[in-house]
Amino acid sequence: MRWFIDFDDTLASGPITWALDYAFPQMIQDHRLECDAERFAQAVLHAQERANLDGDAQAILDELFDTMRWPHSLQSELEQAIYQNYQPALFDDALVFLERLRAAGQPIYIASNNQHARHWASHLGIAHYFHAIFTPATCPPKPHRGFWDHILTVLPDLDASAACFIGDDPWSDGVFAEVLGVECWIIDRASRYQPLHNRRPYRWVRSLRDIAIP
Repeated sequence: MRWFIDFDDTLASGPITWALDYAFPQMIQDHRLECDAERFAQAVLHAQERANLDGDAQAILDELFDTMRWPHSLQSELEQAIYQNYQPALFDDALVFLERLRAAGQPIYIASNNQHARHWASHLGIAHYFHAIFTPATCPPKPHRGFWDHILTVLPDLDASAACFIGDDPWSDGVFAEVLGVECWIIDRASRYQPLHNRRPYRWVRSLRDIAIP
């Protein structure tokens, strides 16, 4: 089995998770904003889905602020907080899982839409676990089939039936795996995607520790 693993929010905290855990709560507290937890969760879910459909980051942020009835003037503050303070950090289950795969002798690859995944993997001391790190520098991003075609130029003997994909986003990682007919695990650490669990054909888990390795 060859394992293809997303980087952001699968192995290490990505900007979205960091913003949800730190930047948004700080902004809400500093400005005493009203925040209905259920409405916010639904707005974030919708924003993530839309991000994989049209990619218009400003329009998506505008819609989220409109939904929450927050002043648009705070958007620059939020963006600045993320730009200045975000640093990826490995999740506590990442190294354990990578060690399990390596001990089982199963090849591991990163397949990430983050153009900086190679840099961050090296910075976090995990680059040596991977046989290759794929990003869409010269090909379309996930979930486009072209990303897989790019991988096949490097791994021409790759058989999709002997591959498994692990990600955190049902709209990029999950749909990508569906397009390829590849087994897919989605890590839903904060149960943000609970409404989708019975509607999408993925193996949903809370942690990399929950993934069975053949």
